[in-house]
Amino acid sequence: MRVTRAVEVLAGAVLAAAVGAHAVQTRTVLSAAADLREGYPQGVAAHSDGTFSAGPSYRALVQIPSLPLSALRTAEGLFVGTGPTGDLLRIQEDRAEAVHRFSEPLVTALAQSSDGSLLVGTSSPARVYRFRPGTGEVSRIASLPADYVWVLLEEGSKVLAATGLPGGIYEVSSAAEPTPVLVPPAKHVRCLAGWNGRLWAGTSGPAALYEVGGASPYCLQSFPQEEVAALAPSRDALFLVLNTKAAAAPEGDAAKAGGGGTSVVYRMAMSRVAEPVCSLGALSLSLCPSERGAFVGLVDGRLFEVGPQGDSYLWRWEDSPVTALLPSGPWPQALTAFPPALNVAEKKAGGVYLSPVLDLAAPARPVRLETSGGGTAAIRAGNTPKPDAFWSGWKEAPQATQTPPGRFVQWRLALAPGAESRGVSLSCRPINRPPLLQSALVHPPGQVSIQMPSQLGDRLAREVHQADAPFPSLVQAPAQDMPAQIYYIQGFRMISWKSEDPDGDKVRATLFLRPAPSGSWIRLAKDVADSFFAFDTRGLPDGAYSVRVRLDDAASNPEEESGTAERELPEFSVDNTPPDLRLSSAGPRRIRATFSDAGGVTAVRASVDGGPWQVLPWTEGVEGSASGACEVEVPSGEAHWVAVQAADPDRNVATSGWWFQPPR
Repeated sequence: MRVTRAVEVLAGAVLAAAVGAHAVQTRTVLSAAADLREGYPQGVAAHSDGTFSAGPSYRALVQIPSLPLSALRTAEGLFVGTGPTGDLLRIQEDRAEAVHRFSEPLVTALAQSSDGSLLVGTSSPARVYRFRPGTGEVSRIASLPADYVWVLLEEGSKVLAATGLPGGIYEVSSAAEPTPVLVPPAKHVRCLAGWNGRLWAGTSGPAALYEVGGASPYCLQSFPQEEVAALAPSRDALFLVLNTKAAAAPEGDAAKAGGGGTSVVYRMAMSRVAEPVCSLGALSLSLCPSERGAFVGLVDGRLFEVGPQGDSYLWRWEDSPVTALLPSGPWPQALTAFPPALNVAEKKAGGVYLSPVLDLAAPARPVRLETSGGGTAAIRAGNTPKPDAFWSGWKEAPQATQTPPGRFVQWRLALAPGAESRGVSLSCRPINRPPLLQSALVHPPGQVSIQMPSQLGDRLAREVHQADAPFPSLVQAPAQDMPAQIYYIQGFRMISWKSEDPDGDKVRATLFLRPAPSGSWIRLAKDVADSFFAFDTRGLPDGAYSVRVRLDDAASNPEEESGTAERELPEFSVDNTPPDLRLSSAGPRRIRATFSDAGGVTAVRASVDGGPWQVLPWTEGVEGSASGACEVEVPSGEAHWVAVQAADPDRNVATSGWWFQPPR
């Protein structure tokens, strides 16, 4: 059995307790912030220090007819730039209306001018327009030598446009051609922001932060990521979000959610050095200031608040990229892509945090569910990766231990209004799975696996023979550092098996023997760690026998939880009786050998005067049958000693001799 799987979100504590005299010690450890970031907060904020408090609840206020790419709030309403239709929308109360459709497919930048008009940047190709909300009048200000307009910013009397492909910053006006302000060695200038009396620009391909203005632009810092995606100025710092895209294009839901990759949030204080604050597991398209620092929206639909002390996970729109964030009280408004909508936060009486589904790799049973501080915890379990109608119902502590075992578990934390929690502690103990007996075999008589001579027990190394000869032939026993090999030892029988334990437990075997078909079982061996066992059959009466192999994992589990697997193998015969061999005279210089054995005679051979053994052809019967005869021709001349041997399938050998005297 593996170590008990524990999920611990309890801040500031690490617990450990033994779960059984023979079991591995249970460990309870702190969850990483990355675990909490995969859950589903609904009115509960999950903080990177493992605590929970009240958070926002979002609802879709307005459905938008096309993909939102940019947004700006003015006195005339909320304006949203979309694609691929090129529409400029105005949202008032809970209605969205198109106020203009541009010839370019993407409306990627919006800014308000000091005269109340709207500056609109479009892409493919890059152009800048002025839109007057009161009259609906639209006029083109500039056409830029680029494909994209990413940001528009009015600074004093100047209108600045940040572009992509190629990257640059241009001063634009309807009275003159665009004037380059910054032409960095980058594919895109993705963001512009004013902070601390200066103008800052972030680039993509490569990622760098520029200080713009003064005598000449200055590259303040370069980054290992691919792009500076957004900037957000706060009271005492400038926040940056940087993206690194995945090496390969994703498929399925990941592609729908905007692709794979990661983002890192940096914070630059008065020291003018941007330091990483946290890394988030998806790309980011949106950033806006907050009381603590900045809100960050990700392409997988998650919303975070990031500050110098850590991050807070606030909400999740399932697989719907957050394309823009707008400051609005304590929580931002969010534009999402699938389906396109404007989402607003609202206060609810309490909330729930739902954990991600946890894969325990094997069925397990909850043994502990606790909360620290406020809140009520509950758990459910199932055996499919996604919760469905075939999962268990929710069980609150202390009834959580009554949850049926399952490979997958999920926990939730419910907070009452104003409540806070210091964490949730969940421990799940795997259900021990018994070992698997994949195959087992009784080997032919005398066939044994030997690695070290000490395995022979009371059988000396001189009794180790070749395994493939009908008559035993002595060989040298293997050295101790040699791999196991198959040899023959008269009177021995070997049983081998293949096993596997799904939990990686230590497996031991117990073997039983009985006379067939219905004798009493006796134990041959116990706690066999090898996958084979050889035993001496010479003390057994001839006849049929059965062997049973039983595996257990008791070495890794408490006795009451250990599992077993067993199998009874096909009957095999024990034959320790050699053939009946008789010699007689068959005429001048000929000896007749007759032999019989209930199991058949496999080979007959003869030696004259201690010379080489010669296999004899059968003169009666068929080779391998229960009886037969052979003849030996004796050389002429003096007296001779003739030895004859007959072997049966179990390699029992009968030997008989004949002293031949020529007539005088």
